[in-house]
Amino acid sequence: VGSSLKFCFENQEPMQREIISGSFEERTAQAFGAGTAEYLSKLTVAVVGTSGTGSIVSEQLVRLGVRRIILIDDDIVETRNLGRIVNAKRVDAENGIHKTDMLKSAFDSSGLGTEVISVPSVVGCSKSIHLLSICDVLFGCLDSADGRHQLNRISTFYVLPYIDVGVKLVSNMGKFEEISGAVRYLIPGGSSLLSRKAYTLERLASDIMRREDPVQYQAR
Repeated sequence: VGSSLKFCFENQEPMQREIISGSFEERTAQAFGAGTAEYLSKLTVAVVGTSGTGSIVSEQLVRLGVRRIILIDDDIVETRNLGRIVNAKRVDAENGIHKTDMLKSAFDSSGLGTEVISVPSVVGCSKSIHLLSICDVLFGCLDSADGRHQLNRISTFYVLPYIDVGVKLVSNMGKFEEISGAVRYLIPGGSSLLSRKAYTLERLASDIMRREDPVQYQAR
C-alpha cells in the first residue's frame, strides 16, 4: 500500500487472460486495460455508507466487475432520500428496508456476477471490523465524523488503502453558494482525515455524543 497499489493473489498466474469481444468486461478492458479488468475480478472492496454517494460508488464497482463487495450501513431507506439513493424504490422506504439489503437485492438481480455481502450495522461492530480486515480496498462514503474516524483507524491498523469520498452543497433560497466534492486517498502511516481537516475534534466529540447519548446531545 502506497502511492500505487500492488495486489498479490494466492496461486496467481500471469495476467494474460484474453478479454472476449462483446463480453461484460470488454468496455472496462478498453478503458483501463485487460490487466486492470483482471485485477478487479479478483478484488474484495468495502463500501461503508450506502446513501447518495455510497450507492453510486457501489453501483460503479459492480459494473466494473469487482469480484466481491461488502456493504456496511446501519440506516434504512426513507422516503426523504429516494432522490439520492441509486436503485431505491418507494416500496423500500414504505417497508423500512435497510439500505445495504436493498442494494444487495438490486445487484444480485443484475446478474453481473459480483458477490455482495450486506452488513446492516455500524462500522465499529465486531462483524464489520472482521469483514473490513479481509478487504483489499476500503471506500468511505460517510458524513459522520465518528464513522470516518473509526474507518480511518481500521484502515491503518489492518494496513489497507482507504478512499474517502464526500460531497458538499450549500444553498440558500434557491441560490447555490458552494458545490464541491472531495476524494481523499489515505495510506497507513500517512496523513489522516483529521490531519487533513476533513473534520474537527469538536465535530468528532459531537457526533459520538449524538450516537451514544442523544439526550445529552440535545441538551448541549
